[in-house]
Amino acid sequence: MLIKPVISEKSMQLAKMGQFSFAVLKNATKTQIKSAAEKLFNIKVLKVRTSKNKAVLTLPAGQKIEYFELPKKAKEKK
Repeated sequence: MLIKPVISEKSMQLAKMGQFSFAVLKNATKTQIKSAAEKLFNIKVLKVRTSKNKAVLTLPAGQKIEYFELPKKAKEKK
């Protein structure tokens, strides 16, 4: 059901608010998307919004999906 995470400036801002965007199969239902995400990432999905081939998953506070985390900058040595 889930094809890949959608990584963009907007999706990274949504991720900070607990909403994660994915490209999904055209014929996937909200129930199928929710089930696939919960099994794949071991999370709880509160809400699924769909638009064409994209889904936005809303998670409870404190849960996140690691694909949407920016790597931490290494400290520079002087």
